[in-house]
Amino acid sequence: MQTADVLTHIKWVRSEGRSVLVICHDLPNVFALCDRIVVLRQGPVTGIHRSDQTSYEQIIAEIAGVLNGQEDARSTIDPQQYGNLTKQRRLIDRTMYMQQTQGVQG
Repeated sequence: MQTADVLTHIKWVRSEGRSVLVICHDLPNVFALCDRIVVLRQGPVTGIHRSDQTSYEQIIAEIAGVLNGQEDARSTIDPQQYGNLTKQRRLIDRTMYMQQTQGVQG
C-alpha cells in the first residue's frame, strides 16, 4: 500500500467511529490524522497534547528533549495522571503478541 492509500484507509476507519493508534514521525500526517498526540522520548512520555491546541514547534521540542531552551532530563508528565497509558500499552503488546503467536492478522 502507498502512503496515500494508508492515510485514506485510516481516515475511513476513523469515520466509522473506531479508534486508531498511529505511530509516526511524519508530523504533517500526525497533525492531519490525530486528535491527540503523545510524545515519547527514550521511553517515557514527555507530552500529551490535543493536535488542535499544540504546534509543530512544541512537538519537535519534546521529541528533541528541549523545553524552554534547556535540555529535558526526564519526563515532564505526572505518572499518576497518565499511568493508565502504560496499562493500555501493555494490553496492546499482549494482544499483538497473541495475534502473532496464533497467526491472526488484524
